[in-house]
Amino acid sequence: MFQISQLFFYKVVFMAELFVSEMLFTLNLRKRKKFWLRLICALIASLGAAFLFPLFGLNNPYYTSFMFFVLFVCSFALLFFLYDESFISLLFCAVASYSLQHLAYLFYTITCSIFGVDLKTVQSIYLETIEYSYNPTSFGVYFVCYFIVYWAGYILFARRVNKNEKIAVDNLFMLVLSAVLIVSEILVNAVITYESYNDYNVTFIVAGKVAGIVCCLLALSLQFNLALSKSLSEELSRVRLLWRQERRQYEASKVNVELINKKCHDLKYQIRTIGEQRIIETDVINEIESAVSFYDSAVKTGNDALDIIIREKSLQCSSNAITLTCVLDGKELSFIKDTDLYTLFGNALDNAIEAVLKLDENFRVINITGLKTGDMLSVSITNYYGGEN
Repeated sequence: MFQISQLFFYKVVFMAELFVSEMLFTLNLRKRKKFWLRLICALIASLGAAFLFPLFGLNNPYYTSFMFFVLFVCSFALLFFLYDESFISLLFCAVASYSLQHLAYLFYTITCSIFGVDLKTVQSIYLETIEYSYNPTSFGVYFVCYFIVYWAGYILFARRVNKNEKIAVDNLFMLVLSAVLIVSEILVNAVITYESYNDYNVTFIVAGKVAGIVCCLLALSLQFNLALSKSLSEELSRVRLLWRQERRQYEASKVNVELINKKCHDLKYQIRTIGEQRIIETDVINEIESAVSFYDSAVKTGNDALDIIIREKSLQCSSNAITLTCVLDGKELSFIKDTDLYTLFGNALDNAIEAVLKLDENFRVINITGLKTGDMLSVSITNYYGGEN
């Protein structure tokens, strides 16, 4: 079980490489409490799992690939211990991390062949025994290669993962396809490594590694282009929604301006009548008071955005014989953005006004009420409705 071999040590190195790669992709995710303590525990657990994973003397590409897959699943499970994110988000990051780790390994292998490092030294990581010793040159090439690939992977892919936005992937099939692509490449790479060790052929090995690099880059591009496409689609939907809301706001403002102009025209007429007759009749005074009473009876809820929308809708209600009442402490809604609050109440009141306009004037009533129980605030907008449920 604990037979000392190249593979025995490499599985621990592999887990460390994968752990670093995962940290790059999850750097900006929402972390759980006591993250640094959790991180240390996760690192110990992941390296421990790799160290304890039995080899059973089964030195073949299929068992080795199975081992790497199990270690990957273990590292993926530990991400839930570290981050407060959804399953799909963490799976996305885990698959991308594995792709980047394998890409770095392939790049290191090809670089060794370019700089004259014996590829058998690199290939020997799967051996049952220790036959080759690493030298400072191979160690230097190793660290430089992994640094370059991890740095490029972070710049091109990992830093696009933002903690303020959910990873937008709605096509699970495409994500699974990327994972299958990587797993298949790892299995093929293991077969090539084992089969070519004794029948050594540099050209054959390098060609296999280049094909593997293409697969890794394809998988990463597929993942992030999928996420980008979904993100752009959601952004377009938000823009269209804002456009429709602005259009509705324009129409509402247009109606309000027309109503104000009408009231101003009535006031001018009444004032002209007073000037001509030099007599102020009671009916005229009542009409003037009625015309200006709306502006003097604005609702004050303690929330500017709420006051504005209620004032606008009150003018519309007044012109359509609709009674609008509001018993609500707007300060309790201060945690909501003004634009969101304006849109939320605007849409709700538009729907209520549309519903009561179909009724007799006696039933044209809209009530806005708020009830706070403990830390919970309940807001209700009620109105009569004459349609079918």
